[in-house]
Amino acid sequence: GVLSPGDDPKHTAYTMDEMKAAVDEAKRLGRVVAAHAHGKEGIIWASEAGVRSVEHASYMDEEAAKILKAAGAK
Repeated sequence: GVLSPGDDPKHTAYTMDEMKAAVDEAKRLGRVVAAHAHGKEGIIWASEAGVRSVEHASYMDEEAAKILKAAGAK
């Protein structure tokens, strides 16, 4: 897990391409995606990939918040 000893919660677990593929597949099935992201980069990538909501967002800053809002995510 992301919060296991030795893990850095600021690192992403998926690539941008993997996130986009998950969102595209969810759309094909008429579903939405919620991402569990702690780090700023993961928050931004999830927003740009098209997720509907980002859970946790422990290390969100003003830049990440603006990107979330512009993408229409919550």
